[in-house]
Amino acid sequence: FRSSTYKVLVMKDKNLTKISGVVFDNINKEYQLTISGDGKVAKIDSHRQNKLSDYIAKVNIILFHPDSLKVIKDSPSIRRDNLNIDMSQFDNEFINLDANELIKMGIIEKNNILDSHREKIKKAYPAYFDTYKDFDQVIKYLDSFENLYCIGRNGQHRYNNMDHSMMTAFEAVNNIKNNIKDKSNIWNVNTEKEYHETKNAD
Repeated sequence: FRSSTYKVLVMKDKNLTKISGVVFDNINKEYQLTISGDGKVAKIDSHRQNKLSDYIAKVNIILFHPDSLKVIKDSPSIRRDNLNIDMSQFDNEFINLDANELIKMGIIEKNNILDSHREKIKKAYPAYFDTYKDFDQVIKYLDSFENLYCIGRNGQHRYNNMDHSMMTAFEAVNNIKNNIKDKSNIWNVNTEKEYHETKNAD
């Protein structure tokens, strides 16, 4: 709650407002906040806290700018944009995690990594509607590019599981190594009907 004066936080005909409570965390601590026309006084276990640094190691505090409330008050698109900004700060952490996993599995060595990039794609979930029935035409067009190999869920716009996505990569590598031009083996991964979602037409 924000106000220009502390006085509006005090009930009419009262001198002050007092909020108190006990937090149970290993050692019980009593917190008390008193608000009056003269200002506010915060105490922990009856000891007055005069500045923000007094709270360090005594209570968990989250500081935020008023603009941060946009995450709560504004439209879903604004919330997603704010989340994307926050998540982008973890790019290096995600990249390092993936790199370390590949190194542990013996797939690569650390000095093999020359560069890295993390791509976040909006609206990338495969959907089987509209013109998807004509997808074979898209495949034919894509296959006309000799050095283009479409793999994984986003590459094939297909609801692949992780094992299927990895298998398309294995098939692509095999084609490249053996100079195989036909890419049907890559597209044929995960064509078993039991893996596919179905929709009954009325």
